[in-house]
Amino acid sequence: MRLFIAIPLRPDLAAQLLQAHQQYGDEAVGRWIPQHQLHLTLAFLGEQHSAEPVIEIMKRLESECCFNIDFDANSLAAFTPKILAFEPLSCDPLMGLRQQLTALLTASGLIAECNDGRAFRPHITLLRGRAGDLPLPDEYLDGFSLGVSQLVLYRSEHVNLPDGGCHINYEPLHFSYLSV
Repeated sequence: MRLFIAIPLRPDLAAQLLQAHQQYGDEAVGRWIPQHQLHLTLAFLGEQHSAEPVIEIMKRLESECCFNIDFDANSLAAFTPKILAFEPLSCDPLMGLRQQLTALLTASGLIAECNDGRAFRPHITLLRGRAGDLPLPDEYLDGFSLGVSQLVLYRSEHVNLPDGGCHINYEPLHFSYLSV
């Protein structure tokens, strides 16, 4: 099973982020991520035989404190030529949590690299398809903030569609809550 660890988004924030779909029209070609599946990916694990070792590692992080991540107009970018995503601004608590998580996962032999050899960066994927260099919609110029209080372990599953396309379904397997 393909696994990743993410930070869920508030429903109002997810709805705001998906307004980009209306702004871009035909300029962005591909599959927009459904609102209920939007999240900030913190670690990609790839194919794993079991979720249990990952869950045990996530439980070790529950003593970490909640924090906020800020995004601004420079946060929206083509993550790769085929992915339109938001990347958080420099955030010490986020990077500290990611470094802790990565160290624990790596020590357990569980961390996966990006398919193309690049270093993984936390992000919120909005569109899979052709992102290119799209202009930023006006509603993002003021930025936004995301409160981080939990981590979720997801299983991703590729589902083939009758028209020959593919849909990715995310199933939450475990929730870890950070301390207040």
